Amino acid sequence: MKFLANKKLASRIGIVMTGITLVGMLLLWLIVSSNVAAIVKNDITNQMTDAVESRAALINKYVASAEDYVSAFALGDEVRQLLRAPEDSRALTRAQNYTQDFAAIKGIFEGLYIATPDTHVLTHTSKDAVGITTRSGDSLKTFQDTILPKRSLTNLGIMKSPGTGSMILSMYMPIHEGQQCVGYVGAGVYASHLMDALLNLDIKGLPDSEYVFLNAETGVYLYNEDDALLNTQTTDAGYQEIIQLVREGSGLQASTYSYRDEQGKNRLVVYKYLKDRGWIFMVREDAAEVYRPVTTVRLVVGVVCAAIAGGIILVVLLILRREGRELMV
Repeated sequence: MKFLANKKLASRIGIVMTGITLVGMLLLWLIVSSNVAAIVKNDITNQMTDAVESRAALINKYVASAEDYVSAFALGDEVRQLLRAPEDSRALTRAQNYTQDFAAIKGIFEGLYIATPDTHVLTHTSKDAVGITTRSGDSLKTFQDTILPKRSLTNLGIMKSPGTGSMILSMYMPIHEGQQCVGYVGAGVYASHLMDALLNLDIKGLPDSEYVFLNAETGVYLYNEDDALLNTQTTDAGYQEIIQLVREGSGLQASTYSYRDEQGKNRLVVYKYLKDRGWIFMVREDAAEVYRPVTTVRLVVGVVCAAIAGGIILVVLLILRREGRELMV
């Protein structure tokens, strides 16, 4: 009877020790995994934010360089001389040679041309385009009312070229004589060079990232991997919320935003507002993929804690079994 009573006491001690060990290890797992997971999550987010910042700087540099080239081309004497006398064959020849030579040297133009205010093309890098009129009707009136009155370059963003189908940055630089616009310089700058550079730079933490450019004012896609969405207004709820945040003045630093899309997937977006251009550059990824290392950390910490708890419980039970009879003393 005393032996059985002793066994019950040993069992009670074993149960209590087991419970204490399990509760202690559970608390340890919660504390350690939460802290380590937070550190890993912050590290991943910071890496992605830095990557988007650097790529936004790359975009700005490329676009600013292209804008400078277009502005420099527009300053050429050949441009003004031709627009002053569009019927002068000598001025036309000089301007055509100037257009082709300038584009060849810079090497970034899908198309570069000089045109009159009614969009009649006088010179073009593609000789087949010389003599055509690019706009008419309401499209021409809108162009004349919005683009030509400006005395600065207008960059309409990324779009598909109607001529070649290439992705281009569409730019226009009006030429004024006094108060009158005598014509303009138009340019299609290869955007594919820029996008190729971006896509070739893998972002750590975003293995299958989706690149998007949006017009912050209109919500129109300036770039999307799905060509069908180009120049259409976004219907993505997350993108619309980001646009609203930008309009409310969320700052100029790269930021993150999480949401659930229409398919029920959790998405993480890292975005950067390019204020000078009115663009929002965004990189979107499946949040589960981005934070997979966090899940791995929690699992590893859990396995370690479980192994330690199992070891402690096993040692306690072995001691109680071996020394149980001495508890009678």
